[in-house]
Amino acid sequence: MGKTNFYHHNEKRLIDIVGLSMNARDQYFEIDSFSFINRIPRDSFWLQQPFEKDYFTITSGKVRMFGLKPIVKKNDTVVYARKIIFSPLNFKVERDKTRPADTTSYRPLLANSLMKIPFPLQIDSLELKRSIIWHNVIDAKTGKEGTIFFSDLDALIRNIRNYEIKDDDSLRLRADAKLMGKGPLYVRFRQSYTDSLQTFLLAARMGSMEMKDLNSILTPLGNARADQGIIDTMWMEIKGNDYFAFGRMTLEYRHLKIALLKKDEQRRNFISWLANLVVKTNNSKQGNIYEDRLRNKSIFNYWAKISMKGLLTNLGVVRNKKQLKKYARTLKAKNLPSDLPDE
Repeated sequence: MGKTNFYHHNEKRLIDIVGLSMNARDQYFEIDSFSFINRIPRDSFWLQQPFEKDYFTITSGKVRMFGLKPIVKKNDTVVYARKIIFSPLNFKVERDKTRPADTTSYRPLLANSLMKIPFPLQIDSLELKRSIIWHNVIDAKTGKEGTIFFSDLDALIRNIRNYEIKDDDSLRLRADAKLMGKGPLYVRFRQSYTDSLQTFLLAARMGSMEMKDLNSILTPLGNARADQGIIDTMWMEIKGNDYFAFGRMTLEYRHLKIALLKKDEQRRNFISWLANLVVKTNNSKQGNIYEDRLRNKSIFNYWAKISMKGLLTNLGVVRNKKQLKKYARTLKAKNLPSDLPDE
């Protein structure tokens, strides 16, 4: 069939699908571009909501689907795709946390969230090429806006499904990107579909980056500022579940100078002096990470808090021993093993 365009425009949003074509014989489906754009300005949109809500902007280049077909299974029809490729996908999500908290009491982690899709689905692999993921958040405590983004993102997500789950089925993610457009970042993620605790493994490695490039997220959310310094390498390994995450981050850095931002000027200067006294003597430091999960928040909120906790622990803003104590208390309170089961 020839190419077709679809447009859905109203007073709130613009949804465009441009250059839609398909070949039923080859089970191939293609879109030249897709966009979802809000007409209402961001701050006006938030003011219209009774509680905090995400503000999305989505655009894409070419979208290709291979092996797209329905599969009849007993009384259900499964939507199946062998491969989906976005070249690229540009996804921006923004949230104002100074607004009242939303009414959602629980959000499952990534693999279990697929079970909420109201029809059977199986995608063997989903690829993102040269994409951008951008997140802005206004912090509830500071009222300041933080920004984190990942450019040049190439990602592969495998085994996306919500039916006929086997014991050894896992959702797997591999991604390479540039953090804040600068630091080369490599991320690997795996989560079991069947583990009752929704256990996941998260590993990340980052190459060289100026510390000051992290201030757009470090200052609004961590009340700290890097005045100088270079990260040579960063390693993070996390094992987490529906209740908490625990792991370690190793940070190798040079010439680091930080400021801890407090309302009290004298206290701020004194604490910053103490923190710099610690970090100056350590150019390779390992920090423990412990983070309770806010179970009404998304997995991406969870990952962001895990990463921020690791960074603040390495910078001396959060104490290492305190993380270990929190971990031990939670294990005892929830009667969990010290080493969470593998997938």
